[in-house]
Amino acid sequence: MTFQWQKLGLIIQPNTQISWLKTHAGSSFAQQVGHSSLFDVYISGRDNHNRSRIGKIRIDLENNNSIVDVSSGAILELGDVGCFDESGTSYPVIIEANSKKHLYYCGWQQGLITPFMVSLGSAVFLNDNEAVKRSKAPVFAKTND
Repeated sequence: MTFQWQKLGLIIQPNTQISWLKTHAGSSFAQQVGHSSLFDVYISGRDNHNRSRIGKIRIDLENNNSIVDVSSGAILELGDVGCFDESGTSYPVIIEANSKKHLYYCGWQQGLITPFMVSLGSAVFLNDNEAVKRSKAPVFAKTND
């Protein structure tokens, strides 16, 4: 099945009943499920503490773009206190390689003088709804070079 890009408009709105999607729905990444009309859409939402979280919805493009499923929790936990992603995770990108599904994301850390700092994080999926980080550190270290 081949699809051509078409703007769909609003697919999902924030929902106070979903922990990772309480106040905002933002950047996303869509991935086709097999050769079906189903797509998993990884979305950056915000929790009730204004922290970005990545969750997942499944939509059916052949059934009026209906939402088939919404993950009850975020697929990736926030980082430990002091880590580059302690304040949020967002902007998901999924890459499949070596029979594994990899997640790259932006990790957020609140600053004092600078409002926030952003670094690239990397995780690998354990299953369809859960990813684990490869490291507590970002992919690229800060440097003067």
